[in-house]
Amino acid sequence: MTSSGFVSDSRSEKLEEHAPSCPKSLGADSAAPSTCLPERLERLDAASNAQSPFQPSTLNPQPSTKYHVTVLTGGDDRPYVLGLAEAFTSGGVTLDVIGSDDLSLPELLNNRRINFLNLRGDQHPNTSLARKITRVLTYYARLVIYAAKARPQIFHILWNNKFEFFDRTLLILYYRLLGKKVVFTAHNVNASKRDGSDSLLNRFSLQIQYRLVNQPYKGLEYLVAAFAELLKSDRSYRLIIAGKPKWNEVYWNGIERLIEDLSVRDRIIPRIEHVPDEETELYFKAADVLVLPYTQVFQSGVIFLGYSFGLPAIVADVGSLKEEVIEGKTGFVFKPRDSSDLVAKIDNYFKSELFHNLETRRAEIKAYANERYSWTKVAMITAATYSRLLASDF
Repeated sequence: MTSSGFVSDSRSEKLEEHAPSCPKSLGADSAAPSTCLPERLERLDAASNAQSPFQPSTLNPQPSTKYHVTVLTGGDDRPYVLGLAEAFTSGGVTLDVIGSDDLSLPELLNNRRINFLNLRGDQHPNTSLARKITRVLTYYARLVIYAAKARPQIFHILWNNKFEFFDRTLLILYYRLLGKKVVFTAHNVNASKRDGSDSLLNRFSLQIQYRLVNQPYKGLEYLVAAFAELLKSDRSYRLIIAGKPKWNEVYWNGIERLIEDLSVRDRIIPRIEHVPDEETELYFKAADVLVLPYTQVFQSGVIFLGYSFGLPAIVADVGSLKEEVIEGKTGFVFKPRDSSDLVAKIDNYFKSELFHNLETRRAEIKAYANERYSWTKVAMITAATYSRLLASDF
């Protein structure tokens, strides 16, 4: 779970069934719910019988030998890999999943349509530099040998590996020379530009990759400023900043100084660390709203994850985020880099019918997400891409 923000309000009578006397809770990409968050999480965990976002796909369950695909995972991202694998294999697609110890899971190991290949092994960060170099080189050697012998004609890259320039150029060219059709999921079109570390070499290698197949962007400073403004009229708000930071340390230190300067430390719960998959659900169910104050981003998987739990979102109007929000139905959109507009939208949200009927609306948002963003639909769209590739001469 990447850093996010969440908000709650004790005026929600239905939420009080789970969390009596809870104050308002705001949640951001690195943010979360109220002072009674532990109680709320405990009650939700004990009482929850909500549907998992990774329900079996409704794709044609009949066996099919049309597709045999290699999925290159990058060694992590369990929710994405498990969701995609479930949807594909339910539809009869056979997969070779290239992973690591972190993905050595029963869902992959016990699926008869998945050949799980642990080419990466242990990816624990707390090891010596020599060990890191050895395991990266070992992985690339195993990958090169595998590709030369692999039966699948489609190589689907979910994430690049450690050496992006090599992955984007020589490695993809190697796949193409072997006659493989290459599919690449661009989670971020240019993550380096987003993170303020772009370069000519980076853009050049990206162009090659797409042809063959640090300004922080989180905006937490605008959320913290908006949050401080909200507290002037209502001290019941609570902000949780939760998730593993992907910004630099200097940026986060600046956010902490801003929190101190605005005297809002007592109303913010920072959990600046990796949130295990099994705990993510509780955060999204305990929150009243998800806030994504990005200053620049093409797309964010966090909003889709929030929707899968029925959580409304307040998002900055950057990239394609606006297109994912139905105003007043699934959330609200505010002007990027504008704390005043964010204050207004948060205030509007807690006065809206969307919030006051949150329990009912959660079910509607989940249904909307399942229809528009389900793994079944993702698999169908991706399978159509595979079909076009196999039918082409390129």
